[in-house]
Amino acid sequence: MAEDQTRESRLPPGARRDSGIFMALLAATVLLYMASIPIAFGVIATGPAAAIFGLRALYRSRSTPEVVTFRWAMIAGVLLCGFAAFMGLALVLFREPVQERQDCMARAITQAAESACQREYEEGVERIVQDTFDRAGVTRP
Repeated sequence: MAEDQTRESRLPPGARRDSGIFMALLAATVLLYMASIPIAFGVIATGPAAAIFGLRALYRSRSTPEVVTFRWAMIAGVLLCGFAAFMGLALVLFREPVQERQDCMARAITQAAESACQREYEEGVERIVQDTFDRAGVTRP
């Protein structure tokens, strides 16, 4: 007869639950990050939510010293979620040039047309950056 091979988890129940939710939100964040506009804006919601659950799992697992690898992986995941949320906010700021570049590249057939799309994109980004600096009263060197 086979022995009962149920294995006791070393994580506290709260940390296990929070880490499961974190992993699901992390997966959603990564998938949304790879999508194009407007779907990619979802990382603004899923990134911070995943980071919160990751931090909760870290907090709840603090009394369990034998899960060091788990804790380092959670820290890396939380940082990844923060980066994705930041990039989502940057995408909101640069939405117009990015969208125009995607549309232009879809129409571009030749290398020259692709280069023209890239130039227009860079000019659009430069214009937004300069407008932002002007509103803030910052002069560029």
